[in-house]
Amino acid sequence: MNNLNCTNSFRSVLRNLTHLFAISLLLFSWSAQATAPRVAPKLFGDVRQVDVIGYYSSQQSSEAEGKLTADLLEAAFQAGGVQPNIDVLPSKQLAKYEFVVNRVPAMIVATDDLTAKEKKRYRTVAYFLSDIAAAKVPVLLAFDLKNPRGAKLHKAFDKGLQAIIKNGKYLELMRRHLGKDAIPADYLGQLKRQNPDWK
Repeated sequence: MNNLNCTNSFRSVLRNLTHLFAISLLLFSWSAQATAPRVAPKLFGDVRQVDVIGYYSSQQSSEAEGKLTADLLEAAFQAGGVQPNIDVLPSKQLAKYEFVVNRVPAMIVATDDLTAKEKKRYRTVAYFLSDIAAAKVPVLLAFDLKNPRGAKLHKAFDKGLQAIIKNGKYLELMRRHLGKDAIPADYLGQLKRQNPDWK
């Protein structure tokens, strides 16, 4: 009888462990899927280093604004002589964790994503005003200047963004994605006021 109880007990423990293992596999696969964009392994095990992190907004911005952001960042960094790796995560919390804890050097943020203390710690560059009609709601790229890559990326992006504004590429991209009538006459003036360090 004791042997039967031991066998049943062993089977029960084994069954519970199997269930626990299956649940952990499900959780692990969900977690890997949710954060997969952050790391993309190369051949022979090298890992791509992420330079800029972003997130999908809960306030579903238009597809056109998403494409515009991608094109603006690419053009500005290219004009600044850098080709960064940019990843987009499924939530603001994951993106901020990568930025603050895992020290990704730059993050695409809205003005209210950073606390007052964080705004003092990070250098920001406003590259887009999402309330196009009023030209008032800045979307920023925040850089951690304590991170050597953050300082390099900040310099390249700031210089490149000003360059594409001067050569007309910036407005060309805005008009291509949003339409000619969507951009207010003083849009660039408003954007420059958001970046008081610009000359």
